[in-house]
Amino acid sequence: MAEKKKKTTKKKPTKKTAKKKIVPKKVERYYDKPRRFWTEEDWKEWGEDFGKRWEEWGDDFGKRWEDRGRRFEIWWLRSFGLVGPLIGSIVGIVFLAIGMWLLNLANLILLSTFVTNITNFVLSNIHWFFAIFLFSNYSEYLEKRYPKPYWTIAPIMTSTKIIIGLWIFAALLNIINYSVNISILVTISSFIMTNLAAVFMVFLVLGYVMLIIGFSWFRNWWGSPPPPIC
Repeated sequence: MAEKKKKTTKKKPTKKTAKKKIVPKKVERYYDKPRRFWTEEDWKEWGEDFGKRWEEWGDDFGKRWEDRGRRFEIWWLRSFGLVGPLIGSIVGIVFLAIGMWLLNLANLILLSTFVTNITNFVLSNIHWFFAIFLFSNYSEYLEKRYPKPYWTIAPIMTSTKIIIGLWIFAALLNIINYSVNISILVTISSFIMTNLAAVFMVFLVLGYVMLIIGFSWFRNWWGSPPPPIC
Protein backbone atom coordinates (compact mmCIF):
# COMPACT_ATOMS: atom_id res chain seq x y z
CA MET A 1 0.00 0.00 0.00
CA ALA A 2 1.23 3.24 -0.94
CA GLU A 3 1.76 5.35 2.05
CA LYS A 4 -0.50 8.25 2.07
CA LYS A 5 1.39 11.37 2.26
CA LYS A 6 0.22 13.41 5.06
CA LYS A 7 -0.52 16.88 4.05
CA THR A 8 1.45 19.13 6.26
CA THR A 9 -0.43 22.27 6.78
CA LYS A 10 1.90 25.16 7.21
CA LYS A 11 0.91 27.39 10.01
CA LYS A 12 0.63 30.94 9.03
CA PRO A 13 3.00 33.08 11.08
CA THR A 14 1.11 35.08 13.56
CA LYS A 15 1.77 38.72 13.42
CA LYS A 16 3.19 40.03 16.63
CA THR A 17 1.29 43.02 17.75
CA ALA A 18 3.84 45.73 18.40
CA LYS A 19 3.35 47.50 21.68
CA LYS A 20 2.45 51.06 21.20
CA LYS A 21 4.91 53.45 22.79
CA ILE A 22 3.29 55.75 25.23
CA VAL A 23 4.39 59.20 24.21
CA PRO A 24 4.00 61.67 27.02
CA LYS A 25 1.76 64.51 26.11
CA LYS A 26 3.77 67.63 25.43
CA VAL A 27 3.09 70.32 27.94
CA GLU A 28 2.27 73.47 26.10
CA ARG A 29 4.37 76.38 27.33
CA TYR A 30 3.62 80.03 26.89
CA TYR A 31 6.14 80.39 24.05
CA ASP A 32 4.35 77.67 22.06
CA LYS A 33 1.29 79.78 21.49
CA PRO A 34 0.56 83.29 20.30
CA ARG A 35 0.77 85.98 22.92
CA ARG A 36 -2.85 86.95 22.51
CA PHE A 37 -3.85 83.53 23.88
CA TRP A 38 -1.69 83.74 26.98
CA THR A 39 -3.36 83.16 30.29
CA GLU A 40 -2.51 84.70 33.62
CA GLU A 41 -0.29 81.70 34.43
CA ASP A 42 1.56 82.14 31.12
CA TRP A 43 2.29 85.78 31.89
CA LYS A 44 3.49 84.81 35.35
CA GLU A 45 5.80 82.14 33.91
CA TRP A 46 7.10 84.62 31.33
CA GLY A 47 7.85 87.11 34.09
CA GLU A 48 9.80 84.51 36.09
CA ASP A 49 11.83 83.49 33.03
CA PHE A 50 12.47 87.13 32.17
CA GLY A 51 13.68 87.84 35.71
CA LYS A 52 16.01 84.83 35.67
CA ARG A 53 17.51 85.86 32.33
CA TRP A 54 18.17 89.39 33.58
CA GLU A 55 19.65 88.03 36.81
CA GLU A 56 22.01 85.76 34.87
CA TRP A 57 22.95 88.61 32.56
CA GLY A 58 23.59 90.91 35.52
CA ASP A 59 25.80 88.34 37.25
CA ASP A 60 27.78 87.76 34.07
CA PHE A 61 28.08 91.50 33.40
CA GLY A 62 29.24 92.14 36.97
CA LYS A 63 31.87 89.40 36.83
CA ARG A 64 33.22 90.68 33.51
CA TRP A 65 33.51 94.25 34.79
CA GLU A 66 35.05 93.06 38.04
CA ASP A 67 37.64 91.13 36.06
CA ARG A 68 38.35 94.14 33.83
CA GLY A 69 38.65 96.40 36.85
CA ARG A 70 41.12 94.05 38.50
CA ARG A 71 43.22 93.83 35.34
CA PHE A 72 43.20 97.62 35.02
CA GLU A 73 44.21 97.92 38.68
CA ILE A 74 47.14 95.55 38.19
CA TRP A 75 48.19 97.44 35.04
CA TRP A 76 47.95 100.78 36.88
CA LEU A 77 50.07 99.60 39.82
CA ARG A 78 52.69 98.03 37.58
CA SER A 79 52.84 101.00 35.21
CA PHE A 80 52.91 103.92 37.64
CA GLY A 81 53.94 102.36 40.93
CA LEU A 82 54.43 104.86 43.74
CA VAL A 83 53.43 107.80 41.52
CA GLY A 84 50.04 106.26 40.70
CA PRO A 85 48.23 107.46 43.86
CA LEU A 86 49.53 110.99 43.28
CA ILE A 87 48.24 111.00 39.70
CA GLY A 88 44.89 109.62 40.85
CA SER A 89 44.63 112.31 43.54
CA ILE A 90 45.36 115.11 41.08
CA VAL A 91 42.77 113.77 38.63
CA GLY A 92 40.25 113.38 41.46
CA ILE A 93 40.69 116.92 42.78
CA VAL A 94 40.41 118.35 39.24
CA PHE A 95 37.12 116.52 38.69
CA LEU A 96 35.88 117.65 42.11
CA ALA A 97 36.67 121.29 41.28
CA ILE A 98 34.95 120.97 37.89
CA GLY A 99 31.93 119.42 39.59
CA MET A 100 31.70 122.31 42.06
CA TRP A 101 32.01 124.81 39.19
CA LEU A 102 29.17 123.11 37.29
CA LEU A 103 27.10 123.06 40.48
CA ASN A 104 27.64 126.79 40.93
CA LEU A 105 26.65 127.31 37.31
CA ALA A 106 23.42 125.37 37.80
CA ASN A 107 22.79 127.29 41.01
CA LEU A 108 22.46 130.50 39.00
CA ILE A 109 19.04 129.13 38.06
CA LEU A 110 18.25 127.24 41.29
CA LEU A 111 19.32 130.05 43.64
CA SER A 112 19.71 127.56 46.49
CA THR A 113 21.59 128.62 49.62
CA PHE A 114 22.20 124.94 50.44
CA VAL A 115 24.05 124.41 47.15
CA THR A 116 26.01 127.64 47.69
CA ASN A 117 27.09 126.53 51.16
CA ILE A 118 28.20 123.11 49.89
CA THR A 119 30.29 124.54 47.06
CA ASN A 120 31.79 127.19 49.36
CA PHE A 121 32.73 124.52 51.90
CA VAL A 122 34.34 122.25 49.31
CA LEU A 123 36.22 125.01 47.49
CA SER A 124 37.45 126.64 50.71
CA ASN A 125 38.73 123.26 51.92
CA ILE A 126 40.00 122.03 48.56
CA HIS A 127 43.51 121.51 49.97
CA TRP A 128 42.11 119.24 52.69
CA PHE A 129 40.16 117.24 50.14
CA PHE A 130 43.35 116.84 48.11
CA ALA A 131 45.08 115.56 51.27
CA ILE A 132 42.18 113.13 51.82
CA PHE A 133 42.53 111.85 48.24
CA LEU A 134 46.26 111.37 48.77
CA PHE A 135 45.75 109.53 52.04
CA SER A 136 43.03 107.28 50.64
CA ASN A 137 44.93 106.44 47.42
CA TYR A 138 48.25 105.75 49.15
CA SER A 139 46.48 103.71 51.82
CA GLU A 140 44.90 101.58 49.10
CA TYR A 141 48.25 101.32 47.30
CA LEU A 142 50.05 100.09 50.42
CA GLU A 143 47.26 97.64 51.20
CA LYS A 144 47.45 96.02 47.78
CA ARG A 145 51.20 96.29 47.19
CA TYR A 146 52.39 95.31 50.69
CA PRO A 147 49.44 93.52 52.34
CA LYS A 148 51.30 91.87 55.25
CA PRO A 149 53.08 95.01 56.56
CA TYR A 150 49.93 97.04 55.95
CA TRP A 151 47.91 94.75 58.21
CA THR A 152 49.96 95.95 61.18
CA ILE A 153 49.01 99.61 60.54
CA ALA A 154 45.42 98.86 59.52
CA PRO A 155 43.99 100.26 62.82
CA ILE A 156 45.73 103.61 62.21
CA MET A 157 44.41 103.85 58.67
CA THR A 158 40.90 102.80 59.60
CA SER A 159 40.74 105.18 62.58
CA THR A 160 41.88 108.04 60.34
CA LYS A 161 39.21 107.21 57.77
CA ILE A 162 36.56 107.23 60.51
CA ILE A 163 37.74 110.67 61.66
CA ILE A 164 37.62 112.01 58.11
CA GLY A 165 34.08 110.70 57.71
CA LEU A 166 33.00 112.30 61.00
CA TRP A 167 34.57 115.63 60.02
CA ILE A 168 32.65 115.68 56.72
CA PHE A 169 29.46 114.64 58.53
CA ALA A 170 29.83 117.45 61.09
CA ALA A 171 30.43 119.98 58.31
CA LEU A 172 27.35 118.71 56.46
CA LEU A 173 25.25 119.20 59.62
CA ASN A 174 26.43 122.81 59.80
CA ILE A 175 25.56 123.38 56.14
CA ILE A 176 22.08 121.91 56.66
CA ASN A 177 21.62 124.11 59.72
CA TYR A 178 22.23 127.24 57.62
CA SER A 179 19.16 126.30 55.58
CA VAL A 180 16.76 124.92 58.20
CA ASN A 181 18.10 126.64 61.35
CA ILE A 182 17.78 123.74 63.83
CA SER A 183 19.89 124.25 66.95
CA ILE A 184 20.30 120.53 67.68
CA LEU A 185 22.31 120.15 64.46
CA VAL A 186 24.81 122.75 65.66
CA THR A 187 25.09 120.97 69.01
CA ILE A 188 25.80 117.60 67.39
CA SER A 189 28.28 119.13 64.96
CA SER A 190 30.15 120.97 67.73
CA PHE A 191 30.26 117.81 69.88
CA ILE A 192 31.74 115.79 67.01
CA MET A 193 34.33 118.44 66.11
CA THR A 194 35.54 118.86 69.71
CA ASN A 195 35.88 115.12 70.28
CA LEU A 196 37.56 114.03 67.05
CA ALA A 197 40.89 113.37 68.78
CA ALA A 198 39.22 111.32 71.52
CA VAL A 199 37.27 109.27 68.97
CA PHE A 200 40.48 108.65 67.03
CA MET A 201 42.27 107.38 70.14
CA VAL A 202 39.36 105.13 71.11
CA PHE A 203 39.23 103.44 67.69
CA LEU A 204 43.03 103.23 67.55
CA VAL A 205 43.32 101.54 70.95
CA LEU A 206 40.46 99.16 70.20
CA GLY A 207 42.00 98.30 66.86
CA TYR A 208 45.39 97.42 68.29
CA VAL A 209 43.89 95.54 71.23
CA MET A 210 41.94 93.35 68.83
CA LEU A 211 45.01 93.03 66.61
CA ILE A 212 47.11 91.76 69.50
CA ILE A 213 44.44 89.38 70.74
CA GLY A 214 43.93 88.11 67.23
CA PHE A 215 40.37 86.84 67.52
CA SER A 216 38.96 85.11 64.46
CA TRP A 217 36.09 87.60 64.31
CA PHE A 218 38.62 90.40 64.29
CA ARG A 219 40.30 88.87 61.25
CA ASN A 220 36.94 88.81 59.51
CA TRP A 221 36.37 92.47 60.48
CA TRP A 222 39.78 93.86 59.48
CA GLY A 223 40.48 91.25 56.84
CA SER A 224 43.43 88.87 56.84
CA PRO A 225 46.35 89.99 54.68
CA PRO A 226 45.77 88.85 51.08
CA PRO A 227 48.62 88.16 48.65
CA PRO A 228 49.91 91.19 46.72
CA ILE A 229 48.11 91.70 43.43
CA CYS A 230 51.24 92.58 41.52
